[in-house]
Amino acid sequence: MELLAAAYSSCVCITAAYELGKRGYLTQELETSSEVTLDHTDGIVGIHITVHGDVLDMSQEDFAAVVAAAEVNCPVGRALSSVKVAVDAELRT
Repeated sequence: MELLAAAYSSCVCITAAYELGKRGYLTQELETSSEVTLDHTDGIVGIHITVHGDVLDMSQEDFAAVVAAAEVNCPVGRALSSVKVAVDAELRT
């Protein structure tokens, strides 16, 4: 369970880093954390990922949009389409 959450959060982080670079932003730091919700009957029922970023000259709204795009484009996320996922973006200033 922890490995699955780590794989997914890493994928979102790497995809966000790629998207930021592609858009010309200078990233100082990206960090992710994740929580898994487990039901003893249904198994994994949710994953909550938070991406913390330190990106020069970027608004919170733009950062949230990049992270949302990363979630959609992450191949691990596509494989987990039956699991409820929440992703938050927090830009450090």
